Amino acid sequence: YKRQLQTPFFDYYLEKMDFEMAKGMLTIMNQRKNELVKNYFHMIKNYLHTQSIVTIIKMIFKDCLSIKSPRMLWGRNNCDLILVPGKSWKKELENKGIKTKITITGMIQFDSKIEQIKLLQNQKENKNRKLKIVLLTTPLKEHGLMSTANWEKTIKNIISAIIPEFEEKCELIIKIHPTSEKINEYRILVNKLSMEIPILQKEDLIETLWNADLVISYGYSGSIMDAVILKKPIIITNFLNLDISNFPHLKEDLAMEVKNLTILRNQIKKWEFKKSEGVDEFIKKYFYKIDGKSTERIVDSISELINNKNNNN
Repeated sequence: YKRQLQTPFFDYYLEKMDFEMAKGMLTIMNQRKNELVKNYFHMIKNYLHTQSIVTIIKMIFKDCLSIKSPRMLWGRNNCDLILVPGKSWKKELENKGIKTKITITGMIQFDSKIEQIKLLQNQKENKNRKLKIVLLTTPLKEHGLMSTANWEKTIKNIISAIIPEFEEKCELIIKIHPTSEKINEYRILVNKLSMEIPILQKEDLIETLWNADLVISYGYSGSIMDAVILKKPIIITNFLNLDISNFPHLKEDLAMEVKNLTILRNQIKKWEFKKSEGVDEFIKKYFYKIDGKSTERIVDSISELINNKNNNN
C-alpha cells in the first residue's frame, strides 16, 4: 500500500478517505469508459515520438490505479482548458503535443503574500544585529524519501558547520514544516548537541525568511520558492550526493549546491553567494507575475470558458 511507503504509520482515517476517493474514482471511470479509451489512445499517439510503448502503458496504469497521482492530461481528466503558473510549464506541455488551450495565470499561492511583503518593506532594518541564517527543513523523512539516520546526519552536519565557528557573528534559526514535521524530534536532536537554537514551526514563513541573510536547505521544498522571490542567498546542501540538477532554482543559477561540510564552512566564511539579478526573469519563466492577481486571472479564464460554452449551446 502506497501510504505505508510514505509514512512511518498507517492512519485509519486517511485509509478511509482514500477508500472513498477510490470508490468515487472507479464510479466516474466506469461512466466514462468509452471516452477514456479514446483519450488514452490519443495520448499513445501523441507520446509515441518521445516515449517507448512500455513507458506509456506504465503511465496509463499508474494514472488509472493511483488515487492521487498527477492526472494524465489525455487521461481521465480530459479538459477544455489548462491553467499553468508560467511560460516554462506551457512550453513543456506544448512540446509533449498537448492541443488543449493553455493559459498562463501565475501562482495563486503567492497572491496572499504580496500585501505582507509590502508591509515588511516599510519596516526599518536593524543593521547592528547578528547575521541570520535560516535552516529551512523539508519533510523528506516523513514522506519516506530519507531515512531517519540520514535526516539526523544532515541536520547535525548543517548545524555543526555554523556553530560554534560562526556563533559570534551569525544566529542560526531552524524553520520546520508547519504540519508534516514534529518539532519535538528537532528539540531532541538539538539537545543531543547541547546547543540552544530557536526552532520555529507555526511562525510565519515569509516574515522568517524576510529577516534572513542566508537560507540553507536540503532536498526540494515549495518554501524555497518564497526565499527565491524574496531574493535571498540560498545554499542547497547535498551531502548524500543525490541528483538534484532539475531543481529550478539550481538550474537558473539562483542557489548554490554544496556537497560537503568544508565547502559549506568556506562559503559562510567568505559570505559569497549567488546573486539575485536573475530572479525577475525566473519569475516570468516559472510564475509569470507575482502581482497578487493570479486568482483573478484564473477566475476570468474559467468564466470565459463557461460563457463561450453557454454561447455555443
